[in-house]
Amino acid sequence: MDPYIVILTALVIFVLPATIYLIMQSFLKANHKLLESFERQMQLLTEEKNAERQKEGLKIILPLRLQASERLVLFLERMQPSLLLSRHLPLCVNADDLTKSILSSIREEFEHNLSQQLFISDTAWQMTKTAREEVIQLVHMARTTLPEDASAADLAKKMLLGEVKVIDHAIKKLREDLNKFG
Repeated sequence: MDPYIVILTALVIFVLPATIYLIMQSFLKANHKLLESFERQMQLLTEEKNAERQKEGLKIILPLRLQASERLVLFLERMQPSLLLSRHLPLCVNADDLTKSILSSIREEFEHNLSQQLFISDTAWQMTKTAREEVIQLVHMARTTLPEDASAADLAKKMLLGEVKVIDHAIKKLREDLNKFG
């Protein structure tokens, strides 16, 4: 056999696969870089879309949170003993009527605002419920310390001696929660 043919055959057998391997390797590297670049672009687009959705969500939820906070602050303010009495005392003659009127009003307003818990923090909602319970407890305690035939004015005096600080704390918490978004 001719030595040139042997050398040429050896070159074809060894060099050609090595060349093909190197070409394929560079092709795969280029495709891998292209794929990584594409994945980065997709990730950036996804992050932008998520940020956009979050921004749109805030546009929708923020007014609802504001409205919920407004309604609950109004509810809490209306539960202040002095304001409860100013609304109910002129309508009632005896302590029993005043007690029923106040408790009914608190229950109705609370039920009217139940759905607002969806838009405020759990802590603010718990504080609102605690404030409601404390006012109800104040009314009951004031009533139980009076004789059966007590007047509405007697109950009003007893109620005004009690303090319900948790109302102010609940209002403060609602404001703090709103400030986180404002």
